[in-house]
Order: sequence, then structure tokens, then C-alpha cells
Amino acid sequence: MIKGTLVRTFLIGIAALASGNLFAQTLTYEVMADTMLEFLSIEVCASGKQPSRMVAGEGAHQYLEEDPRYRISKGRMYPDFDRHGCFGYAVDLQAAADTGARGSSWSSRRVILPPNHWFWRPAFWLKSDTIRVKFKFPEGMRVSVPWQPIGKFHYQVPHTSRYWPALSAFGHFQQRQISVRDSTLTVSLLQSESGQSIDKFLPWIEQISETLAAVTGKFPRPYFQVQLIPSSSSGSAMPFAQILRGGIGSAVFYINPNQPIRKFVEDWTSWHEFSHLLLPFVSRDEPWVSEGLASYYQYLLMGRAGVLDETQAWQRMYLAMRKAEQRADTTGDMDLEDVSRDMHDYQAYRRVYWSGAILWLEADKELRRRS
Repeated sequence: MIKGTLVRTFLIGIAALASGNLFAQTLTYEVMADTMLEFLSIEVCASGKQPSRMVAGEGAHQYLEEDPRYRISKGRMYPDFDRHGCFGYAVDLQAAADTGARGSSWSSRRVILPPNHWFWRPAFWLKSDTIRVKFKFPEGMRVSVPWQPIGKFHYQVPHTSRYWPALSAFGHFQQRQISVRDSTLTVSLLQSESGQSIDKFLPWIEQISETLAAVTGKFPRPYFQVQLIPSSSSGSAMPFAQILRGGIGSAVFYINPNQPIRKFVEDWTSWHEFSHLLLPFVSRDEPWVSEGLASYYQYLLMGRAGVLDETQAWQRMYLAMRKAEQRADTTGDMDLEDVSRDMHDYQAYRRVYWSGAILWLEADKELRRRS
């Protein structure tokens, strides 16, 4: 009887060890900001195993305020947890945002910066670990982070935050939540000064999201964030956009908020970026896969949403493919795989994107024939 109990205990221990449960840690972050957004004060408390080493983005130690509760060595943080299992650190927000990173900016009303400029996480972060962050900000301030909301200003940090880029924002800006099928999208207009209402842009985001969800019957992510960053660098409605896969994932649109809403709807850019969510991340050496699918779907979605009629959608796709073929002369003798790997060096974006789209079109036709 005793021997059997010992064997079972041993086997349970081995199973827990294999799954990482014996080493699982739960960390709770409490983040506070001053009214002028000069600093973030962050307290980290550990339940269970305490991490001995914390890491953030490259150079993030330069934005830390000096504090005896930790030491920095070779860009890593070594915390000194107190008897309650807590320690703290403070971040200079202006320094952390003034780094030249795309989208980053600081004012006393609103700050935008990558989370890894201020969020120090365990160096060893297992999938079985739980990390939660609660913000306690002055009245009227909002938070935009790529993490799963579990309460008001309370988030659980997905494990993907360890690997992929993202943007976070704090301060005075407009924010709304919209429901798409069973998913929740948080939309933030990161404009600190009074200007356009966020409500102007919601029908556009809802239209794209609903059309994308109709492809598979559901929106690709249960939670997702859309960040609209005003940009005055171009007269176009949307000079740049990208999908960031850190955390729950984000669509970041750099916009001219003064443009009429039809300019955003009729621009293929947002349809292209949202189409990236139909695939998980694909190797950076093979962008023809992901960019090809997004290029193929951008006009299909615009047609299905009624932004283009059927003839217009296919005509635009055909013309884009023809232009790619005509401009393939400098890389015409190279395999798509090789061109794709060095796409930026060759400036071969059109060929890679639309050659990939042709392959997706052929795959779609064959799947329809077989079904």
C-alpha cells in the first residue's frame, strides 16, 4: 500500500516536472503613472517561485530609475524580493518613448511605446506561468495594451508577448470596444488633443472585421486591438499600416484623421493587413506565403463587402498581377523562393506579393474543383 502510494506520488511528480508545473510562477504587476506621464511605477509580486532574473527589450535598462530593489548587470535585472514576495522599479517614460521606434512618441497627455521598453518579464517564462498586470492610473486616463482583458484595467499577458513586437499606449485618448461574432476588438484613437471622434472610424473597422470573419465563420482572434495613430506626414488617408503579433495581436494604422471615412474604406491597405490574420506567422524568408494570401484576399474581401463590385475586384487583381509580371525583369530568371528571401534587397515587393497571390488563386481554384 505504502509502496503503491510512493510510486503514484513519484509519477505525479515526474508528470508535473515534465509539464513545468513544479516550476510554475504567478506574477502580478501593479502599474501606476503620474498625471504628467513622466514615470511608470511598477510593483511586481510573485506567488510561488520567484524569478531570479528579469529581461526586457534591448537597452531598456537605460530607461530605469536607480533603485536599491534590484541591480542591473549586462542589461538584465536581478530583483531583490522583500519578505512579502514583492519588488518594484520605475521607468522614465519620456526616455523610453524617445527612441526612434516606429510609432513611439511622448507628450504629457499621451505616450506610445513598445511594451518591452517598460515591461520587465522573467527571463525564464514557461507556458504554465501566469502573468497579470493591473493599471492604477489617474482619472480619465486610458490604456491600450496587446493583452487579454480580464477586468477593468486588468490584463493577462499571453506567452506570445515574449517573442513578438507590439505597441502600448497610456494617457488621454478615445477608446471603444466592438463585438465581432464571439470576439472582442478594442479600438483606440491615439490622439491626445480634441479632434475627430473615434465613432467616425468604427463602421470602417466593423465592416472589415465582419467581412473577414465570414471567411471562416469567426474572427481569427478572440481578443484583438486596433490602434489608430494620427499621422500628418502624408495627405493620403493611411500612409502606413501593419499587423503586430505580440500578445493578442494588433492592427496599427497610421492615419490622417481628417480624411473622409470613404477614403479609409476604399483604401486596400486595411483589407490587406486584416487578411494577414487568416494565417499564423510564416517564416520571414518566405513572405510570398503570407503577403501572397493577404494580396489575394484584399480585393476579394472588398468585393464581398460591396466596396467593389465583382468585376472591379477581379479587374484590380488581374491588373496587379500583370504589373508584377511586367516588373519582374530584374529578377525574372530567379526562383520565387530566392527572390522572396531577399525581397528587400531586390525591392521586389510587387513580384513577391502578387506571385504569391497567383499561387493562392490556383490553390483556391483547385480546392473548389475538388469540393
